[in-house]
Amino acid sequence: MGICTILAKKQLMKLLTLTVTLFCCALLNGQAWTTYDVSNSGIVSDLGIKINFDTNGDVFVGTQNGLSIKSGSTWTSHTVATGDLPNNSVSSTLRNNSDIWVGTDNGLARYNGTTWSTYNTGNSVLPDNRIYCLEKTQSGIVWIGTRDGGLCSYNGTAFTPLSISANISVTYNRAHAIKMDANGVLWIGTAGGGLARYNTSNGQWAQYTTSNSTIPSNDVYSLAIAPDGKIWAGTSAGVGIFDPSVTSFTNIFTTSNSILPNNYIRGVSVDMGGRGYIAMGYGGVARVETNMTITTLWNSSNSALPTDTIWHCNYDAGRLWVASFTEGIAVMDVDVSISELLGENLTISANPTVTNGNTVLSLEAAVPSATDVEMFSASGQLVWSQTNVSVIPGTTTTLTLPMEGLARGRYIVTVTDADHRHYSLSVFAQ
Repeated sequence: MGICTILAKKQLMKLLTLTVTLFCCALLNGQAWTTYDVSNSGIVSDLGIKINFDTNGDVFVGTQNGLSIKSGSTWTSHTVATGDLPNNSVSSTLRNNSDIWVGTDNGLARYNGTTWSTYNTGNSVLPDNRIYCLEKTQSGIVWIGTRDGGLCSYNGTAFTPLSISANISVTYNRAHAIKMDANGVLWIGTAGGGLARYNTSNGQWAQYTTSNSTIPSNDVYSLAIAPDGKIWAGTSAGVGIFDPSVTSFTNIFTTSNSILPNNYIRGVSVDMGGRGYIAMGYGGVARVETNMTITTLWNSSNSALPTDTIWHCNYDAGRLWVASFTEGIAVMDVDVSISELLGENLTISANPTVTNGNTVLSLEAAVPSATDVEMFSASGQLVWSQTNVSVIPGTTTTLTLPMEGLARGRYIVTVTDADHRHYSLSVFAQ
């Protein structure tokens, strides 16, 4: 295949992709990804940090220049200038009954429905003014994670500090993330101490580090609790999924065993169906399917994500919300199947996806189809192709992808069916 043919085919694929994208947008009543920034919404800043929700469906966006709350189509903002916050750098938010709690770099703010109050080391026993994370219990107790002062709880009348470093071995007395499970156990993402477990009913601690578990790193930046009770931990070196029932990490995702382009994980979230979402500091957002494989990667090149530098993600009510570091936020309706909307009939998979030899591509179709299969290097060079592959319903068509001997790195496999729909996945040569 000549270079002119390849270029012409790429241009055709771009045109077809644009057509498919526009069709998807119409079906989804808007863009697949909807972005919010200072130019098209009431968000106070494009410098996003964290996204949270409340039971009313309101969206709380903490930014480096204040807090913005989206209620329906209306945005309201709270800053130092409005007299609501002690600092504009908002790291965490929480709705607890009628109260709104806001963690900042200079204290904790609370809105009781009428007035704003500020708590800091000067007017309370709060152990540190730099608030990193917030969580609540079913009984309404608020847990506060700080940068260098460990934890603190608030029972409605008083704060009670709780040191992390006094109970387990950590580099810093810091809580990057905290989550409370259904059994009243507090899970803590630490700095240098891995994943920590604090049983609030009996005061017992446990920790899982690189020395006693398979967690990818001892620096845990984000946590999520899945519907099945497993703890998803986003670390500086990948994602680990911890199963409390067997007290071990059952799945690990890194650049070496998946299509993740970066191991620096800033956010993890899990939807009600058990699919996980991974926000990378440099690399976009990936989705983990229920079979514990990653086949979907959204970035600024293949989607409307405004940037690949992502700082947080959170799933709620069928939508995935993503906070970029400098370009605002984006949201996608991830519960709508694009394949169903488009009437796609082809399913593709590869095994193994990471190999030092060849790999097998499997094709399944709902209707008879003739497909073309191509494999490109990460730089776009065509390295292998096969045309007019027959796919018969009720059977699995397999092809051997000749990866043995290829240079180490990522390769993109593209399958085009008879209706010119495109399907793709990534495989890695070691």
